Amino acid sequence: MDTVKSKSRFINLMKEHKPVMDGNQPRNGQEFIVFENKFGQAKVACILNWKNGFLHSEENIPAVQMEDSHTEYWKDGYLHNEKYDENGNLMAAVYADYGESKEYWINGKRIS
Repeated sequence: MDTVKSKSRFINLMKEHKPVMDGNQPRNGQEFIVFENKFGQAKVACILNWKNGFLHSEENIPAVQMEDSHTEYWKDGYLHNEKYDENGNLMAAVYADYGESKEYWINGKRIS
């Protein structure tokens, strides 16, 4: 799995691949968090979608949605997007830098 140069902000969850727990139950549903950006200058809001303790996208809703437009698609705790756009192009699993950077992943393996 190529994680060295990924712009995913949650790549460590894939490396560990252990469910995130709430007490003795795996985390499920949506979570809203706010944290400082990478420069420590501004607060960034984020919506995370969980299923059985893992980041997970469902019905075209990203697992990670951030107010600075950073978006990530996950499947059962692995970066993953096998959907195609209206022109038949594979869609990225990670959209970073306001859409300027795109990464394509299938089942936790980077394909470009």
